[in-house]
Formats: sequence, C-alpha cells, structure tokens
Amino acid sequence: MESGIRPAVPTNLSAVAEIFTHYVCHSVITFEKTPPPVAAWRRRLDDLAAQKLPFLVAELSGEVVGYAYAAPWVPSPPIGAPSRTRSTSPQTGQAKVWAERC
Repeated sequence: MESGIRPAVPTNLSAVAEIFTHYVCHSVITFEKTPPPVAAWRRRLDDLAAQKLPFLVAELSGEVVGYAYAAPWVPSPPIGAPSRTRSTSPQTGQAKVWAERC
C-alpha cells in the first residue's frame, strides 16, 4: 500500500466532507450541529490558499483517508494572533494502517 501526504485539490473535497461528516454525526468533537457541504469545503480551501496556509490530505492506495489544515483563529487576525490546526482521519482499518506507517 502506498501512502502519502500532499496538498488538497478540489476533487478531494467530497472525501474530506465525508470524513468530517462522520465526526459531526457520531461525536461532539467538532462542535458542529450539521455537516458542512462540499461547497463550504471549497470556500475553505480557496480561503486558505489565498492566505498561503496549508490544507493537506493523506492518501492510502489512492484514497483520501485524512486531512489537516491550518487556519487563522478568526477570519482577519491581527499580527501575532493565534492559529488553529485540525487533523482528521476516520478510524477504519485502512486509516489505522496509514497512521501506523507514518
């Protein structure tokens, strides 16, 4: 199995949305009540790219199995404002294998 981490592209966003949806529906970790649609993920990808911030996906055998991004804590922070990161990967067998390889 080949694994890797690379910058996200728009075609990855449906997989990202699906991963995030799992956590919205089955946990309280996201603080979201409803999963954002793929269009919201596209806006996030574009916004982060405009700010030169990373949005990465993890792949295992060509399948997106996780993602991570860095974003400002607030939309327009002053210089020196804190930022947040998010990293998510479903707890499937494949994701577990990928995590163990990294």
